[in-house]
Amino acid sequence: MNKQYMRKLIKNRISVLEYRYKCALKDRDELENKITKGAAAAIRTACKRDLQLLELLLILVMTMQQDSIIDNDDAIEGFHRLVTPNERFRKQRG
Repeated sequence: MNKQYMRKLIKNRISVLEYRYKCALKDRDELENKITKGAAAAIRTACKRDLQLLELLLILVMTMQQDSIIDNDDAIEGFHRLVTPNERFRKQRG
């Protein structure tokens, strides 16, 4: 896993979360369906937390040397859990 790959996945995840956050500001889910103010607040809180963690991770990745490679299996699995989480409740919606 190299720097460019990590940067790309982080940026993709950030764009997804930013879209969800903006929808939640309008009391909408990511499919533009109306949701309650409480649900919107919960989405905003979760998105904000994840965005902050991803921004920190992006800064750390950007400080890596260009030719750095991570080959630790646990680190790779942890990284993928952060940038491509298993969102079971979204899968159930279809």
